[in-house]
Amino acid sequence: MTLAILSKLRGHSMTMLSGFASRGLSVVLGFAITYYIGRHFGPEASGEYALLTQTGMLLSLFALLGTDFSVVREYSAATLGQQIVSRAALVRLIVAILGLNVALIGLLAVLPTSWTFDIVGINPGFFPILIIALVLVARSMTRLSAAFLRSQGEHGFGQLVELLLIPIIVLLGIVLAQPSSVGETLVMTAAAGGCAAILGIGRMMRHSGNGPTRLAVSIPHLIRVGLPIWGLGVALNFADWFALATVSANAGLSEAGIFRVAMLVGTSLLFAVQGLITVVGAQIARAQHDGDLAGIALLSRRATLLSFGIISPAATLLWFGAEAILRFVGPEFVAGADALRIFLIGQIVYSLFSVSSQALAMLGHARFNLVIDLSCTATFLGLAPWATATWGIEGMALAMAAFLTARSVIAFGWLRYKTGINTITGGMHPNSSI
Repeated sequence: MTLAILSKLRGHSMTMLSGFASRGLSVVLGFAITYYIGRHFGPEASGEYALLTQTGMLLSLFALLGTDFSVVREYSAATLGQQIVSRAALVRLIVAILGLNVALIGLLAVLPTSWTFDIVGINPGFFPILIIALVLVARSMTRLSAAFLRSQGEHGFGQLVELLLIPIIVLLGIVLAQPSSVGETLVMTAAAGGCAAILGIGRMMRHSGNGPTRLAVSIPHLIRVGLPIWGLGVALNFADWFALATVSANAGLSEAGIFRVAMLVGTSLLFAVQGLITVVGAQIARAQHDGDLAGIALLSRRATLLSFGIISPAATLLWFGAEAILRFVGPEFVAGADALRIFLIGQIVYSLFSVSSQALAMLGHARFNLVIDLSCTATFLGLAPWATATWGIEGMALAMAAFLTARSVIAFGWLRYKTGINTITGGMHPNSSI
């Protein structure tokens, strides 16, 4: 191992840990909000809060069309070439995404009731659409700005905008205003998202200008690059939303609330891994621009070992404390203990293989990622309703765990086949190439 690679890894490790810690803290803050809603308003309110916010977040991914991924890949080059990013190009991108936001909100407003809220068990009305719309716009802007900030090396501020600021503001609102209904909590969440979006876009613009060495990437190019990996984000978020909606439609909002809390605790480690992956993705992008395949392999290994080393003992503790944790939220939520444990098994497997998908995308194999995502998602959509009808929320948990682990294992095998990189060992074939 060369001294140059060792030097890179030392710097990258702290950044990875920071991303892991930020995502972990966001999970803790999110659980605090879930605890408040479940404790004070019950499982049905928990289900309503989760469905409305999850719908807004899912739609934000459709509005972005993968540009939150492609800006990391394409604008990372600015830090290597000492260029400044074109402000006009960023403004055009923001306006285009806001235009898609407006189109999605309009479509949501005019669709028949049976196509929107009836299928997930929520009564239609102005307020649900308003909350979904506000969450949609806020999450589109926070995801985009955080991705751009990561491309410029501002990992900490990017994590603050995307992960931490919204739950912090909501919790402050809960402490100071003590909302008396889930509706008031939803309004706080939407307002917090707006604050985070404004801060993120403002910080984003500080990295741009109109000098002679501007780096401008066209919107069509960003979409072409981002669309293949876009399937990953959509698949993961759609799976979360679909699981919640299916449970709600089959068993009601109360059961959906119990499932949501079990899923939140059981997948809390997954969110931490994803935080690490978003950070290592930007680092792999820079190494790819440098043609440093050995550095990519070792970065992937470091991220894999770090995630597995943290997740395994944490999952063990959560396994034995499942009932106690759920009882802490409320006695009704203990019914989700078995579903929680199924999620934990999936997280341990996922931590070993999850880096492969990000490495595939950054090395130019994003289209195969899309194939994996589409095929696994289609299988999940076909089997999940049957599993839920047969085994209840435990069946849905099993379907989700299988969906997550299958796609990551397939990505690991394809990356090994196409590039020779083993993300677990950090090894490469002698003829490995980018």
